[in-house]
Amino acid sequence: MIKLYDTRRRQKVDFEPVEPGKVSMYVCGPTVYNRIHIGNARTFISFDMIRRYLSWRGFDVTFVQNVTDVDDKIIRRAAEEARTAAEVAEEYTRPYSEPELIASASLDYDITDDLNFMVKAATDSKHQNQEECKPYAWVGNDRGLYSVGSDRRVDVNLDAMLSYKKRFGEFDLDAMLGVSLFNYQRNFLFSTTEGGLQQPDLYNLSNSQNTPSTTSKIERRRMAGAYGSVTLGYRDAFYLSFTGRNDWSSTLNKNNRSFFYPSVAFSALITEAVKLPKAVSFWKVRASWAKVGFDQSTVYMLQDTYSFNTYWDGNAAFTPPTTIINPNIKPYFTSSFEVGTDLRFFGSRLRFDFSYYRTYDEGQIQKVDINQSSGYEEMLTNGNDYRREGYELMVGATPIKTKDWKWDISFNWFQTRKYLDKIYNGAYNYNNLKVGDRADALYESVWQRDPQGNFIVFENNGRPIEDPFKRVIGYAGADWEFGISSTLRYRNWSLSFDIAGRVGGVIRSDLNARMIEAGTHKLTAAPERELDWTKTPSYIPSNAVVVVDGDIEYDDHGNVLYDTRGYAPSTTPVYFKSWIGYMGKLNGPYTMGYNLFKGDFIKLRTMSVGYDFSDLLSGSRIFKGLELSVIGTNLLIWKKLDNEDPDAAYKNFSYPTERMIGFNLTLKL
Repeated sequence: MIKLYDTRRRQKVDFEPVEPGKVSMYVCGPTVYNRIHIGNARTFISFDMIRRYLSWRGFDVTFVQNVTDVDDKIIRRAAEEARTAAEVAEEYTRPYSEPELIASASLDYDITDDLNFMVKAATDSKHQNQEECKPYAWVGNDRGLYSVGSDRRVDVNLDAMLSYKKRFGEFDLDAMLGVSLFNYQRNFLFSTTEGGLQQPDLYNLSNSQNTPSTTSKIERRRMAGAYGSVTLGYRDAFYLSFTGRNDWSSTLNKNNRSFFYPSVAFSALITEAVKLPKAVSFWKVRASWAKVGFDQSTVYMLQDTYSFNTYWDGNAAFTPPTTIINPNIKPYFTSSFEVGTDLRFFGSRLRFDFSYYRTYDEGQIQKVDINQSSGYEEMLTNGNDYRREGYELMVGATPIKTKDWKWDISFNWFQTRKYLDKIYNGAYNYNNLKVGDRADALYESVWQRDPQGNFIVFENNGRPIEDPFKRVIGYAGADWEFGISSTLRYRNWSLSFDIAGRVGGVIRSDLNARMIEAGTHKLTAAPERELDWTKTPSYIPSNAVVVVDGDIEYDDHGNVLYDTRGYAPSTTPVYFKSWIGYMGKLNGPYTMGYNLFKGDFIKLRTMSVGYDFSDLLSGSRIFKGLELSVIGTNLLIWKKLDNEDPDAAYKNFSYPTERMIGFNLTLKL
C-alpha cells in the first residue's frame, strides 16, 4: 500500500484514488518569462518521478502540466523587449519541451601548425502531435470538445571557421575568420470543434456542432553571418582584441536586413609588466566596448496582414490590422562600455574586484501610439532609447589559514539602473515616463494627501480623494543589493553560509490587498469593525482631513501650478470596512503600509555543516573520499513585507522560496 503525507492531518495516510486503478495529476509548470533554472527544474522533475512511480506501480496515470503564459513577469519582460506577452511566452515555452532530436557534428583540421580549419553543424528538431477529447457535461462546455494538432520545429546551425595563432618574439597573434548560417522552420496546424459535439463520445472534427475552426501557421527564418576577430598580446601582459560581425536577417525588410557590429577590448596584467611591492600578488585592469545588433525575432512581424476572426453568416470574416508597420524599420543596437580591475594582496589572502558598466539600447523595435484618425492604433517602429548603468564590487579575504584552520569570506555589492534616454518622435512622455526617468518607475493612482501626510477626503461622504494624475509610488528595482559568503574549515569539519539582501525598491502586494478585501488581514481585525454592524457609519479616521478653503491647479502634465488649500480634521463618519478597503485597494490608488511595501530584506539563503571521512578510507583501493553534510536553504529572513516573500517579485502573488533541509553525501571513486 502506498502512503502519502496529508498536510492537513499532519500524518501519513493510505493512498486511495478516486477511481480505482486510475490517477489524475494536474501540476504547475513553468512561468515562461525566461528559460527555466535548476531551482525550477527540481519541482518539475519531482512531479515527473511521482508520475513514473505510479505508472510503475500499475496505475493508469493521466498527467497534465500547465504553462503559465499570463503573468506580471511575462508582461514586464514583454514591455522591456517591445514585444507582446504572447511572443515572450511562445519563445520560452518552446525550450521547456524536450526536443525530439539534438545532433551535432564537427570537423577539425590543422592545415599547418599555426593554421586551423573547423566546420560545425548542429540541429534541434521537435515534432509534437496533440489530441484533446472532452465529454458532454465538461465544465465550461456542456456539449464537449475535440481538438487535434501538429507542431513541428527544426533548427539548423552551420559554422565554418579559419583560425591562426602565432608568436613573434614578445608578441602573440590570434586571428579568426568565420561564416555562419542559422535556419529555423516551423509547421503548425491546429483544429477544434466549435459549439460542442453533435453526438456524445464521438471524437471527430466532422462531429462538430458548428463549422470547426482551424489555425495554420508556417514560419521560416534565416540568419546568415560573417565574423572575425584579432587579438594582439605583448609580453604576456598586454592584450588588445578587435571583433566584428555582419548579419543578414530574413525578418527585416530588404533594404535594412544587413547590419554590422564591432567590439574592442583591452586588458593589462600590471603584475606581469612592472615590479610591484611583494604584498601585491596580482593586479589586472580591463576595459571594453561592444556594439551588438538585433533583428526582429518574430517571424513575419513586418508584414501587414488581415487576421481571421470568425465566421459570419456562413462566410469567413477577417479583421484589418490595428498596427501599422514602418516600412523603414531597422535593426536595433545595444552598445556597452565596461571598465574594471582585479587586485589581490598577500598571495590572494585579500581580494578586490570592481566593475562599472554603461549600456545604451538604441532604437528598440516597439509599438508606439499614433493618432487613431490614421485608421490604426499603434505603429511598429524603431522607438525609444534606454541607458543602463551599474556598479559591482567584490571584497574577499582569507583571514585564517593554518594547518588546521581555514576561513574564507567574501562580500559582494552591486547596483544597476535603467533610464529612458530618448522618446520616439520627441514625445513628452512614454507610459508616464519622461526622458531621464528610471525605467522601473511605478506610476499608479494615489490618494491625495496634505503636507502632513493625512488623507484628503470628501466632506459629504468621507471618501478619500484620488489624485487626477498618476504619480511615482516607487521603483521596482532595488537601490542596491548585496551578498555575503563564508566558509570555515577546521580539520575535517566545515561550516558555510550564504546571505543575500536588498535595500530599497517597492513591492505591490496583491495578496495583502485581497486579504484586506476579504477581511482576513490583521488590519481588518480592529475593534472599530464591530461598529459596522450598527448599519450606520460611525468610524472617523484620525488621519483624514477636509479642504476648508483655497484651491489647487495643475498643468497638462500634472505639475502643481499653485496650491492654496487649507485643511481641518474630517468629522464625517464612514464604515470601517469601506475605509480600510480604500487603503488597501487591489486596483487603484496605493498606500504604503497597506498593499505597498518596501522591498528590503536579508535572507540566509544557504547554510551547511559537513564532515570529511576520507581519512577513514585511506587504505581503500576503491573509495578515495567520502563527505557528509547537512544543508539548509532559505532558513531565515528579515523583511518589511507582510505575508509574502520579497525575494519573489516586485508584484507578488507568486510562490515563496522554499525552505528545505537535507543531507548531501559525496563519494569519490
